[in-house]
Amino acid sequence: MPVVYLRLSISIHGLKIKDQELAEDFLKGWLKEATKAALKGSSASLFNFRDEFDTDIEVEIDEFAGKGK
Repeated sequence: MPVVYLRLSISIHGLKIKDQELAEDFLKGWLKEATKAALKGSSASLFNFRDEFDTDIEVEIDEFAGKGK
């Protein structure tokens, strides 16, 4: 059976974000575009990505924590 859904997780430590909303929006947009470029790039035949809907790639912030030094 072919894979039709894949969820990846990335954790980033050691940040000192001053504007959380702006930083999250930037990072989510950048990750979405980078993922789309990877799926449609030179290895596109591995994925056969349909790219029909904006929701075909979703980037979510699942957790954030702390107040750094």
